Amino acid sequence: MKRCSGLAWILALAPMLACCAPASEDGEAATVTQPAPAAAGISDPRDYLRLHNTVGDPDGAGWGAALIALAVSGDAFTREHLAGLDRDVLDAQQTAQLDRAVATLRSRLRGNTSLRPDQVVARLERAAYADLMCDPMEATLPAWTRADIAAHLHDPEVRAEVERLAAGYTPTIEVTTMFSSLGERVPKYARDILETAAP
Repeated sequence: MKRCSGLAWILALAPMLACCAPASEDGEAATVTQPAPAAAGISDPRDYLRLHNTVGDPDGAGWGAALIALAVSGDAFTREHLAGLDRDVLDAQQTAQLDRAVATLRSRLRGNTSLRPDQVVARLERAAYADLMCDPMEATLPAWTRADIAAHLHDPEVRAEVERLAAGYTPTIEVTTMFSSLGERVPKYARDILETAAP
C-alpha cells in the first residue's frame, strides 16, 4: 500500500472522520464529523474545544480523528496547543501522527499572521465558552485569545469588530451558567481587550 505523508496523509484519512468523530455528551456524533475547509475553521466553540481536549488524551477514542481535524482546520492557538502536548505518553505511531499533523498545520499557517474581522467573534466565543464551562483550556485559551486580538487592533477592521462586540452581541449558541452567559462574557472580553490596549 502506498504511504501518504504531509497534507496527502491528512486528506487521505479525512473520510474516516465521519465514523470516528468524538462523541458528544449525549452519545451522538459530534457536530464536526469531517474537517471543515481550512478557511472556514471550526465554527462551533463546543466542537473546537472538544477536538483540542481529545488530542490531549492519546488513549481516548477519536484521538487520531481529532488530530486530523485540527491539522486541517485548526488555527494559531491549535499550533501552540499541539506543540505543548506531552510526547512522552505517545507511542511511536502516535508520535509520527502528531509530527505529520503539526507539519501540515505549520505549513498551512506559514506567513498567515493576519486576523480577519469575521474570525474575532469565533475566537471570543471559544474563549468565553471555555471560561464559562470550566473547560480544561480555561487557563490558556482566554488569555491567548485576548492577547492575539489585542495584537491585531492596529487593523481598523478588527478594531471596529471588537468595538461592535463590546457594545452588543447576539450569541450563535445559548450558553448560560450560574456565573454568566455567552451573551455577557463575549462583550466583556471585547471591552477588556480595548481597555488593555488603550494608550
